Amino acid sequence: MDTHAFKRSLHHSDRYNRRGFGRAEEVAGSLEQAYQSSLIGSIRDNGY
Repeated sequence: MDTHAFKRSLHHSDRYNRRGFGRAEEVAGSLEQAYQSSLIGSIRDNGY
């Protein structure tokens, strides 16, 4: 499997982290907070 096919299959997988491992509603708030933290903002601002 090439890397692009692997990445596509991962994103459609039930195990992909943004899907919450089957507990999407339960972890949605935590994920949103983690992806919007000041650390993440700082990383994005510095081009990483």
